[in-house]
Amino acid sequence: MDPEFAVILDNWFPDEESIELRKGYANHVTGITGTVETLMSYRGPSVSKLLACANNSIYDVSAAGAVGSAVVTSLTNNKWQYTNFQNSAGNFIILVNGDDTARKFDGSSWSTTAIAGPGTPADLVHIIQHHNRLFFLEKGTTSFWYLPVSAIAGTAAEFDVGPYLSKGGSLVSHGTWTVDGGSGQDDHYVMISSEGEVVVYSGTDPADASKFTLLGVYQIGKPLGRRCMIKYGADLVIMTDQGFVPMTKALVAPDDVSISLSENIKNAVHTSAKSYKSNFGWQPLHFTDAQMLIFNVPINTTPSSHQYVMNTGTGAWCRFTGWDAACWAEHNGKIYFGGNTLVNEAWTGYSDNTLNIKADAKQAYSYFSPKYVTKLFTMVRPIFQSDATPEPQIQITTDFQDDAPTSTPTTTTESGSPWDTSPWDTTSWTPEDIIYSQWGSAVGEGRSGSIRFKIETNSTTISWLSTDWIWKPGGLM
Repeated sequence: MDPEFAVILDNWFPDEESIELRKGYANHVTGITGTVETLMSYRGPSVSKLLACANNSIYDVSAAGAVGSAVVTSLTNNKWQYTNFQNSAGNFIILVNGDDTARKFDGSSWSTTAIAGPGTPADLVHIIQHHNRLFFLEKGTTSFWYLPVSAIAGTAAEFDVGPYLSKGGSLVSHGTWTVDGGSGQDDHYVMISSEGEVVVYSGTDPADASKFTLLGVYQIGKPLGRRCMIKYGADLVIMTDQGFVPMTKALVAPDDVSISLSENIKNAVHTSAKSYKSNFGWQPLHFTDAQMLIFNVPINTTPSSHQYVMNTGTGAWCRFTGWDAACWAEHNGKIYFGGNTLVNEAWTGYSDNTLNIKADAKQAYSYFSPKYVTKLFTMVRPIFQSDATPEPQIQITTDFQDDAPTSTPTTTTESGSPWDTSPWDTTSWTPEDIIYSQWGSAVGEGRSGSIRFKIETNSTTISWLSTDWIWKPGGLM
């Protein structure tokens, strides 16, 4: 592996010029009964609401603090799929879950929305907006349903794609994929089955064969949950047990597993999918303000989870731990995750709700030069930029050993108050970010070497800029 890569990069985010310690999280709303399994962002022209689903109820969690009374009660399922939709009657959020009658919210009031057609209206389990229509999936079937243009209720028409699914199964998820067909942008309708078969249609009206054309059926990995799709620019990315697959590449080379965005972390993704694929909580999130694609991995339903995170500018990957999320939403430029009895705001502050952020990094091994010569490593110097003195726990390993540091790292904390927020000549201010480059003894012998270090902090920013080594050449091996 190129030494510019990392074998471990936990709670470090690979920016374009440095590796940044990730930001923390803070409680946003507390006191909810049970686990929050859905977060929804309603966005109207003048009103926006953050909504949480737990305890078979829906709560308005727009304002921080203790949770208020539920705005919808007596539901059956907390796992909703939703979309924002606008027509001449107003701006709505429409949601379905496969067990309860579809709901709608107009920014001030909640009600059911009558959709006729499926066996029972409550069987609708997934919803998207496509070409100014609402498209639905019916649970446990190979059919999608669609309403007339601009409608949010009424009689839906059925379209069965079962004859194209050679491996059987049922439809799990669907999405819109924007493609440049040479004469302008066109939105394709994409469905994926439980067996990993992707059906792609082009066109605007499923009732008219001349305006709704099958482009193809492709085999990729099996989907990881119903929330497996996300729009990423003009692309559509699908979370599968074979990786996180962009449709632009799957259409060209569907049998090539190296097409996935997650190719550089494929072993980690495959291991997670194998261990946790049946768990609820798989979900992607595009956080544009921080250039991140976040892929939530549900370890269990407590909930406990970690996230694989990609820098959308560079394609570099890392892993976040300590954020135990069952679901995610972006709302008003911030990101939130639902957990056990609460909603947290993520990517804020320098602590995990006052607890230390624990970061772990191990560079890929380097043979340095010359490659086949034994080296005696004597000293190493990781170079950091921070507003406090970093005190990492460091371990040098050689020739692909996997030793971890054994001592506990010292918690790095600021001294003083943020600059210019406390009285002049009274309280010390924290220093501005400066460079820290302290040589440390690190003895090891081998042809290749790697550094691993851990850092803990609850109050500082830290950037890892580079690493310097001192070693003595030996003989050939």
